[in-house]
Amino acid sequence: MKVLEGDWDYFYPTVGPHLYSLQPDVTAKMRTTLVDWLVEVSEEFRLVPETLFLSVSYVDRYLRSEKVPRKSLQLLGVACIFLAAKFEEIYSPQICDLCDITDNTYVHDQVVGMERKVLQALNFRLCQPTVNFFLTHYVAENGLDEDAVFVSRYLCELTLLHHSFHKFRASQIAASAVVISRAMLTHGVWTAELQRMTGYDLSCLTECINTFKEVVASLDVSASAVTEKYSQGRFNEVAKKLHNSRWNWPALNALD
Repeated sequence: MKVLEGDWDYFYPTVGPHLYSLQPDVTAKMRTTLVDWLVEVSEEFRLVPETLFLSVSYVDRYLRSEKVPRKSLQLLGVACIFLAAKFEEIYSPQICDLCDITDNTYVHDQVVGMERKVLQALNFRLCQPTVNFFLTHYVAENGLDEDAVFVSRYLCELTLLHHSFHKFRASQIAASAVVISRAMLTHGVWTAELQRMTGYDLSCLTECINTFKEVVASLDVSASAVTEKYSQGRFNEVAKKLHNSRWNWPALNALD
């Protein structure tokens, strides 16, 4: 599976101080706000998870190479989720629908123009392995129960908001989310089969797991569309359970 990440530097640029030095009008906080809004858009249109992950990756790849004025950042998000939806969805939102959700801040021609710029900047390379791609495979092969699947998905979607995860490979992030969900739900931690499937032993995931723990511990649960999403009944309210410490945190701390 990891061989699919061969072109890592191209698909997963580091989103850190270097990127924001190229963006005089865009800050890390503004990127987080945009991604949080994209989560809301994906919920509004009931888009598949892969559409969300692809759209955020397109945003980051574009920000790596092209300057974006502050007033055009949301337009970039609209164009990227439109592209990702056309790539992944059976019935993708129309441009007019996406303009409506921005309170008509942008019009059809602006979205089409930005879409063209994104395609050119990405060199039309839209197909790539995402965190969601690897997680879907790991979950299918590992036979996790429903709560464990939802916790893993919640953790992976949280990574979209935090640029601290961009130093890790998508497969590492997905594998670490599975480790955490298994530990918290007392399913054990890591097995020989999981190591064979992912190509990682537990020591290779320690830094990523610790980053997850820091993010969850410091998360403002009232300010994240991802947390609101996974607090819903259709996801068994796993976000509420996690943040209310109703699961096995000592097992997670034992991973240090």
